[in-house]
Amino acid sequence: MRCGSVTTTLSLSNKANSGSTSILRGRSGLGWNPDWEGSWRRFSGIQKLREEIKEKRRRKLSRKVLLQHDNAPVHRAKVALAAIQQCGFGQIDHPPYSPDLAPSDYFLFGNLKQHLRGTVFSDDNELKSAVQDYFNSREKNFFFNGLMNLKSRCEKCIEVEGQYI
Repeated sequence: MRCGSVTTTLSLSNKANSGSTSILRGRSGLGWNPDWEGSWRRFSGIQKLREEIKEKRRRKLSRKVLLQHDNAPVHRAKVALAAIQQCGFGQIDHPPYSPDLAPSDYFLFGNLKQHLRGTVFSDDNELKSAVQDYFNSREKNFFFNGLMNLKSRCEKCIEVEGQYI
């Protein structure tokens, strides 16, 4: 069974009327550049992520950065794994398409959805500003607590033998 509070990327993008399973891809104002088509094949986004971490959290690159993603075929592709390795990232894998174990699904987007509920945006820039303001206004503990919840969710997933929690 799925928890009622779990909000997937698909449901968030549906609320935003993006018509895409990826809120970033469906809403260019949130960072998707149309010139990046095929970036999952080229994985230029991984290098961009590394540069962002390098800029914002310099000390983090001296230790191994762990990238959590599901085990979906696109994430297991040779080019994807090579890009992750080239950037020096480690990986935390989990079962494919498991929103119960993806912090973006069980934590970030659920809280964001609740915060934005009932808001009507006149354009992509207004939506982008609202999302940026929301995340910028969160305390450091907000993100820390969301990630710490992952351990108990993994334990629960093992306990229920892989069923949705």
